[in-house]
Amino acid sequence: MTHDLLEDLVRDVPPRVTPDIDLAWRTGTARRRRRSAVGAAAAAVLGVVVGLGVLGFDAPRRADPADGGGSGYPSEVPRPIALTELPDKPGLMAGVMELEGASEWVVFDSAGRSWRLPGISPGGGETPALSDDGRMLGYLAQKTDDRSEYVFVDLVTGARTGFPEVGDGRSYDDEMLTGQAYFESGQTPQLWSPDNRWLAVNGSAVEESKPGPLLLGVDGEVREVGVGNWPVGWLAADRLAILSGAGTLKTVDPSGEVLDRVDLAIPRDFKVWGQWSARLSGDGSKIAVRGDERVDRDAERRLYVFDTRTGALLDDWDWRDRLSDTCLMAWQSDQVLAWEYGGLVDVATGEVVVEPAGQWGETTCGMLSTRALAGPAQPGPGVVEWRYWDVLWLWRQLLGGLAVLLVGSVLVWLARHRRRTVGGAT
Repeated sequence: MTHDLLEDLVRDVPPRVTPDIDLAWRTGTARRRRRSAVGAAAAAVLGVVVGLGVLGFDAPRRADPADGGGSGYPSEVPRPIALTELPDKPGLMAGVMELEGASEWVVFDSAGRSWRLPGISPGGGETPALSDDGRMLGYLAQKTDDRSEYVFVDLVTGARTGFPEVGDGRSYDDEMLTGQAYFESGQTPQLWSPDNRWLAVNGSAVEESKPGPLLLGVDGEVREVGVGNWPVGWLAADRLAILSGAGTLKTVDPSGEVLDRVDLAIPRDFKVWGQWSARLSGDGSKIAVRGDERVDRDAERRLYVFDTRTGALLDDWDWRDRLSDTCLMAWQSDQVLAWEYGGLVDVATGEVVVEPAGQWGETTCGMLSTRALAGPAQPGPGVVEWRYWDVLWLWRQLLGGLAVLLVGSVLVWLARHRRRTVGGAT
């Protein structure tokens, strides 16, 4: 609109109104600036709210074991746009998962919602232990640069039990750095008793140690079992199963008394691989054992299933190359599951049971609770859980689009402003 046209518009006005072209022009300009400022302020506030929501919002969750929470498992574990720390009382969890190259573990629930496990000791490849019902979590927590201590966390009540005398056994020139009486070995499986009374971990006393695992009690007690070698599960609340390298399955009570022995019918050409090699089924009637052929090169690897009462061989499958050698196996009904660098799979069929989303990158280990795997597969967090929307991972493209839109808007505004200025000067 030119200056002459503006004069035409304000010419036909009542006599009592004195037309002021400059005032009208300034008033319109001020109005437009106010609208632009209000719009920019609203956009800024919205951006701050959304940003705080993405980076800091984590709705508190509470679960009572009586309400059935924690049943089932996620068929996919999506990654939130911002990974926050595990709340004090998140409720029953479904599993834990390790991120490759990050020395970091995440804990996730039956819907696939996930949180970072804070304070886990970075040394020795520490592996957290989730109880069969998903309620208790045990891990070696870092206290200072030179000291770690084992801790239990009740994920429903938030109660914590510390074991200040159980560390990681760190030493220098054969001298212990912390003076702790016991150490827990990193990179080893840890198994809860069915009643959550005891946690069996590979470890021992620093001095005059006995063979076999340590038992950590929920009341803070520490015991040496004194029976080697590797814990593979619990047959009952007071019956721990220990497998030797020769294939003998021993049943011991918490005091270390051997109650039973069964020799597994492992083929003569194969040997038990090591500490991660075996896992009892949920009802204790079967045991899955990985065996390696007794040759120096190109050894065949098999997974065997035995009857725990008789030691008889029930079934066997190939152990594929991509299956993890250092991640605890699991059972789902009669199927043996193992981690395959990108998901929990059925060893017999290769079918993926739990798959981490691609945004996690490579995941080196994942373990799920017995309770979770006994339930149905869950679809995911749901559409209302906007922090898990896949579209948010396109933030680079979204920011680029917003930048282009902002620059274009500024150029259009400058062009219009220039036309108005030129028109007002004529």
